Amino acid sequence: MSDKIDAGGAGRACVLIRGKPDADLLPCFERMRNTDGVRLCDAVIGDWDMLAVFQGPDRSAVDQAIERSLQALDEIDEYEVHHAENAGLELDLDSFIKKYEQAYVLVEIDSSRLDSLYAMSYFNENTVSCEMSAEGVMAVLLMQGGSIEEIKQSITRLQAQPGVLRVVTLQVVEILDDASPSVKKKTSVDAFGVMLWRRHAEQGMLIPLLQAVQASYGYITKKSIEQIAEATGTGVAEIYGVVTFYKQFRLTPLGRHIVRVCQGTACHVMGADFIAQTVEEELGVIPDETTSDELFTYMEVACLGCCSLGPVVMIDDRVYGRLTPQKLRTVLRKYRRQEKSSQAA
Repeated sequence: MSDKIDAGGAGRACVLIRGKPDADLLPCFERMRNTDGVRLCDAVIGDWDMLAVFQGPDRSAVDQAIERSLQALDEIDEYEVHHAENAGLELDLDSFIKKYEQAYVLVEIDSSRLDSLYAMSYFNENTVSCEMSAEGVMAVLLMQGGSIEEIKQSITRLQAQPGVLRVVTLQVVEILDDASPSVKKKTSVDAFGVMLWRRHAEQGMLIPLLQAVQASYGYITKKSIEQIAEATGTGVAEIYGVVTFYKQFRLTPLGRHIVRVCQGTACHVMGADFIAQTVEEELGVIPDETTSDELFTYMEVACLGCCSLGPVVMIDDRVYGRLTPQKLRTVLRKYRRQEKSSQAA
């Protein structure tokens, strides 16, 4: 690890963290977010991998917390500590609206022109907070906007301010899964966020990134396409072309139950078309669509391998054979009743 930057200040510090090139930072990130003294920890894209804000009653307590947490993490290659001078400026984390893009902006500035930075940070609508180092030559701004492009425009104006020597942008990676109410993850970290975080600039990563989105959310979200375009330099239209070309990718969320109607030869002869029509009428969707309540996703498949039981429908992992339209309606309505009962409970 690199030596810490020594600076006077109060009981808060911004810590920039870089992981070892081949290290798995998932465990490191999770532990950092749950460490005593850590006010926040964000994954970032740029010259660093994470930015953490430590807070305590005084500088000594903050230093001790930093030492305890960082030295115990073998995944970390180096880090820098910037103690905050303006400790009275609280980060208004609870009011953050996560639908906005966010970026940390590290600004090196001529100490004789701090007025220029203050004017930019406090009167710019995209700046949420500004932490000045005690030595007065470095500031950490948190910027927030409706898009990365909006934030970049603010950064461009910042770079033009008198006295600004260097600006480094660290884009915040949103890795909390809130894509769909029906998607319930056991972990707060999703595969797509981590891959975008650590591997976004590597060639040939478009398909793996899309697969990671699908694995995390169950479908390809609009926001993820925009993030992949930003990270890889691939056009949004080209990404949509890839998504629609490959059958494995979906642009809509999966329902809690997957209804597969067999269209194999045996089932077709035994009335699969009537079964498919019943599904469409009962659920109000066509193949590859999800019901508005996200309870069912309807798919047609070539063969389920149950030819002697045709016509056949599979719901999740359960096979229903020798179906008639009325029997199928009864089955589908049973699933709806069970869903209502579970919600009421």
